[in-house]
Amino acid sequence: MNVKRTSVAVLSAGLWTWAGAAYGAPVGTAFTYQGHLERPVGTPVTDTCSFQFNLWDAATGGATQGNSPQIIGGVQVNNGVFTVEIDFGKDAFNGVGRWLETSVQCTPDAGFELQAPRMKLTPAPYALGLPGVVAKVASDCCSVHGTAGCGDFSCQFNVCNADPFCCSSSWDSICVGEAQSMCGTLCEAMLVGVGTATPTAQLHVVGNIRGEGGDFMLNGRGGGYGNNGGAGRAMVDTGDGSEVTPGGLVINFGNDFGVVHIAGKVLFSDSMVGIGVDPTSHPLEMASGAHCTSGGVWTDASSRAFKENFAAADGREILEKVASLPIATWNYKTEEDSIRHVGPVAEDFHALFATGQDQKFLAALDTAGVALAAIQGLHQLLEEKDCLIRDLDAQNRNLEERLSVIERGLNTKEGGR
Repeated sequence: MNVKRTSVAVLSAGLWTWAGAAYGAPVGTAFTYQGHLERPVGTPVTDTCSFQFNLWDAATGGATQGNSPQIIGGVQVNNGVFTVEIDFGKDAFNGVGRWLETSVQCTPDAGFELQAPRMKLTPAPYALGLPGVVAKVASDCCSVHGTAGCGDFSCQFNVCNADPFCCSSSWDSICVGEAQSMCGTLCEAMLVGVGTATPTAQLHVVGNIRGEGGDFMLNGRGGGYGNNGGAGRAMVDTGDGSEVTPGGLVINFGNDFGVVHIAGKVLFSDSMVGIGVDPTSHPLEMASGAHCTSGGVWTDASSRAFKENFAAADGREILEKVASLPIATWNYKTEEDSIRHVGPVAEDFHALFATGQDQKFLAALDTAGVALAAIQGLHQLLEEKDCLIRDLDAQNRNLEERLSVIERGLNTKEGGR
């Protein structure tokens, strides 16, 4: 028996024909393979046959891969159709192209007869390494290639019956057009489902996405920024830069880099941002109720309903502490020396007033509260001094009246002499 092509239409009488398609199994490393035998052309075989399968890394020549050969005996072929399960092991598929070579031996044959050419496996077997991932892949029947036939048996059978050139010479653009019209949804775009067996988009994920040790990117222009990799970033990138930044959420438009580190829920709605809450009224809203107004004013959440464990503040004591609080002018290390600020440092403030969670930071609400309490303490001090001044003024007026009486008495005595 001679070496044969896969297409029924191009084989001479008396030769067997072979064609097949491979489909990824949901578990394990095996996959199901279905083929078709005719002897002679146009006459489907019904027999019990043995098959020998070798996995190669090239269409011709090359080296066998995985657990080759796989010999499977006692296979029932009914009306030309047979189905077997092939397992080349977990190391057979590594993302590089693979071709399946088949030899067959049925009742009349003295030994295995090679079926040619080798068939390039469609991407389905590569799903063996991705549990829970389902890929609906556009077949190579839908793209031009220089070899005869394509990887989907049913589609190849229909196309080559209508156009034998596609299985005798090469799969050209005319063959692709015929596949698109004859093979139903086979030529639709690739749909990948993670956590769903029925993806409806190019990437359809049901459940959480987690990445470690690299970048998760939505890249609107390719190359550049994400090519560096390894920074542990989630990126929305439409710029053209290539800088490496720390991990975080990177939103890059027109190479205007920014890094945002966010934990928890962040919602964007109608040009508003909510952290832990769906924003409804302000450009920036927190779950606590704190927000930034459209005028750029930060507004703290300060309702009595939000607070507990109240204790009275001693304004006079706070005033005395404020008087001892070091106040200086300074600049931030990240700013130019000419950009000056005035105020205390967090460590001194915390040592006197013990507010906030960290000795390196100051809350505006706390500094404002200390200032208000100190003002009240100063007001008390001024009231006490005003009261003392009023008392001293009354005493002075009384002394002046008494002195006036004494002076009048003295004047009267002197006049009577």
